[in-house]
Amino acid sequence: MKITFCRNLKRLFFTGMVWGLACVGSSAQIPASEKTLEGIEKTMEANLSWNLETALLTYFPETKFVVKANVQLEKVRKRKPLPPLPDVLLKKEVMSLPGLPFIPGQGNDNEQENDQFREVAENSGMQVKRLNVNVLVDKSFTEGDWAFIRRLVSLSADMDPKRGDRVSVEAFDFPVKANYFNRLGTKSLRDSSKQEAFTQSLFPDEQLAGMDWRPFIFAAVIAGIFLIILFWGMNSILKKLSPERPKVMPEPTPSSEQKPQDKETEASSDEAAFRTLKSSVVDAIIGTPRAAAQVIKTWVKTDERNGPRDAAILFRATSKHLNGFLAEHLGAKISADVQQHVEEVPEDEVVTAGPELIKRFDENLRNTAISAIRNEEEIDALAFLHQLSDDQLLHLIKPLKDGVRAIVLAQLQPERAYKLIKSLEPRKQPAALAAMGNVEKVPADVYQHIARQLLVRAKDVESMRFVRSDGIDALVNILDFMDDFDQEQILEYIETQDLNLSQRIKAKYMTFSQLVELPAEKVRELAFTVDRDLLAKSLIHVDDSTVNRIIEALPDKLAEMVQASLEASNDVTDEEVTLARRQLMRTVRQSAISKEMVK
Repeated sequence: MKITFCRNLKRLFFTGMVWGLACVGSSAQIPASEKTLEGIEKTMEANLSWNLETALLTYFPETKFVVKANVQLEKVRKRKPLPPLPDVLLKKEVMSLPGLPFIPGQGNDNEQENDQFREVAENSGMQVKRLNVNVLVDKSFTEGDWAFIRRLVSLSADMDPKRGDRVSVEAFDFPVKANYFNRLGTKSLRDSSKQEAFTQSLFPDEQLAGMDWRPFIFAAVIAGIFLIILFWGMNSILKKLSPERPKVMPEPTPSSEQKPQDKETEASSDEAAFRTLKSSVVDAIIGTPRAAAQVIKTWVKTDERNGPRDAAILFRATSKHLNGFLAEHLGAKISADVQQHVEEVPEDEVVTAGPELIKRFDENLRNTAISAIRNEEEIDALAFLHQLSDDQLLHLIKPLKDGVRAIVLAQLQPERAYKLIKSLEPRKQPAALAAMGNVEKVPADVYQHIARQLLVRAKDVESMRFVRSDGIDALVNILDFMDDFDQEQILEYIETQDLNLSQRIKAKYMTFSQLVELPAEKVRELAFTVDRDLLAKSLIHVDDSTVNRIIEALPDKLAEMVQASLEASNDVTDEEVTLARRQLMRTVRQSAISKEMVK
């Protein structure tokens, strides 16, 4: 008994010493090692480069570009944070406008991550001095791709031109292995090891922020060892002090007689589930005959030999009359082939293959319906704009930026878009038209993001593809509804702001003043494609020298007829002259020689 007591006393003494060491170790603090400015810059450069590559991989192949970021930091004094400013966009009078859908904030996840990075850098007494990002791309990229890469990198990295941040894009011939595209077709997910190589924070190890976790880890290990020894000692003491308990016999397992009952229950539940599926498939075929017929056509097209027979087994397992119900959508040939197999398929084959074909048809029908819904959502994401009144649309587009406003205006009819542009401030009208001319390709995610901002109930799109919008055509149609003076003013503004856009407009649109300045031979060719009365009305209020030059360029007989019509049109109003010139220019653009005239 004494020997046992001594052993227990030694154990308690040993555990007490370990506990004392744990307390001392936990109270010790190792000063955090100060990391150099260069180390933090390298960490930020690595994470920023990886984040930008991930963003660009959404649109371009991984073997067609390389991103290298250069971060320069500087030490600053800590400043007392300023109080938050109120958001003027959330005022009561703005949110309570009648009929105006609520537009949530323009922030995104990347901006929140950049705010976290900035907060960690400020806590370390440092701030970003300058960001330089170099992107090497393949020569197959177009100038539009270059502009998109610059804009995407600038937005993702939260770059500030005033700070001296710069994005440079250089083109090279990238060598690509021949088997890369074969691997690309079968590769569904990127290598997870590359994602684990960097963290979402610019400081993956919080030691870089000024904290060393090693003392706490050491204390936690000592405390864990102490708890294990304590429980082990207490368990041995309790075993010796507690009396022996009788062994508990294990409960008898269920008898084998219950297993057949369980199997029968499972079989009945499976049969009930199959009957429910069969009924739902019949209802789906009757409710969506076009989608059901499309699935059958896909079966036949994929497997011309077994496709009609599988469809016949499906109809035999559900209802023989479904083939006649879908005959109009299937076509005479496919319906006849399926009906022949319906009459020839034996009953045992229907029992064995029917359930599997019903499940397969149900899955294919769901995928076909979901794809149709997604395509409709992608096409009509901004269709709700046509349901708003002019006043509601005006309230909607006023606070938008020029690029977003241009996308919205491009979806409307030319008359309505021109009316809304005239309702804007005079200084914003030329910029709105110029922005519409630059709308060519809008990525689907950006298109849907704008739709969600304008209407909260819009849904997300998973597929990544381009949604085209003919912004230059919409701009030309709006110019067609303007007066001559307004046309000249808008075109002069665009020519001073964007010479490339001005050249593209001239390739598709010509004003009346440009038309009357054409050479004599071009005017003669044009005269045979337009109405002489329309030409005569258009020449009213034009200076006499220009009128005489045009009439002299016409054939003699036609010149006399135009001169007579011009002399008989003295009482024509200014509005009729404007309409005549507009109709004349529309005829010119539709003629076969219009492109040569523009040149």
